[in-house]
Amino acid sequence: MAFTYVCPFCPLGCDDLPWGGNGDWAQIAECERASAELASFKHGTVARLHDRLIDDQSLVVDDFLRRLKLPAVPILSVNQPTIEESKRLVDWLVQSRIRLSSAERDPSERAFANTIGRDGNVTATLGDVYRHAKSIWVLGDPDETFPRLNKQLDRLKATVVRSRQIDSLYLSRLSEPADWLLRDYVGIIVASNAFAESEETIAADLLSRLIAKLNAPLDDRRMRRAVAIRLSSDENLSSVMRWTTNHSLDRYSTDLAAHIQVGSPRRADFSARPPVKLQIGGIDFGPDAADAYLPAGQPGIDLAGTTIRLDGSVTLPLTRQVETHLPSRGTLLGQVIASLSADSASPIETGNKR
Repeated sequence: MAFTYVCPFCPLGCDDLPWGGNGDWAQIAECERASAELASFKHGTVARLHDRLIDDQSLVVDDFLRRLKLPAVPILSVNQPTIEESKRLVDWLVQSRIRLSSAERDPSERAFANTIGRDGNVTATLGDVYRHAKSIWVLGDPDETFPRLNKQLDRLKATVVRSRQIDSLYLSRLSEPADWLLRDYVGIIVASNAFAESEETIAADLLSRLIAKLNAPLDDRRMRRAVAIRLSSDENLSSVMRWTTNHSLDRYSTDLAAHIQVGSPRRADFSARPPVKLQIGGIDFGPDAADAYLPAGQPGIDLAGTTIRLDGSVTLPLTRQVETHLPSRGTLLGQVIASLSADSASPIETGNKR
């Protein structure tokens, strides 16, 4: 009997992925990202050093890492960590055993997050916007990070306006907003690359002021409502960091490129950056993406976990669908971190080939 489950591959947290009851892997026609991740997991991957596949039973951490020459405190890029993984990452960050790379974090996302942190934000859940908004304004390009968002918006009755990138001049001219911004409920969705390059900070500030201005009385009895939803790919990690330390991720981040990638790279275009030294889990794109690769279990597929939907509205369970005996990403990363400061080698278990 077929059933559905929560997708673990992006922060949108779609809960309608089909799974064949007889163990068949369903193709997710509406989402290229989920289809690619599932196909990679189904076909299986093995450990790799440069262009050479390695017998996982003979792999030793120290020998493996000695060839990669990782620093004692590596810089990480992490894609879609669960709440459980985020707790371990926060511990390592606070202990100064790792740092986070912000080199690939979208500047528009960072600028709007900083503005919200300073000025506050009038927000709502995606579900509320879907059901009640009369107009929805999508800023930036959500397709790469949230592949199904635009398809979901196309099914709505609301007027949907898309702006690939806006600058401060455009926002300043909205002192007299267009008619579609003057509806009684407007939802503004801020995705990656929402603001013009080098204008992210001032554009985020102007957008925040516009949202405050739009929240005004329509008449003596009615208020006009405008809300902003920030599409964050780091909701789990940033939430756990705030709960635990009351700090933002910026405190433990650097603009330097990552040494280690956990999960699939956020972007499949590797021409703009050198390969990382090591990738743990996710899709192995080969030496162009990472000098070395270690296969790992995926929460929501062969491991259980918990995640927060990108708007922070709800915590979702990631259930295990199959058994592979692969170690978790956190287990492998913990062994790598320990090995970087250990005096002796320790075997690394990568499980059976799939």
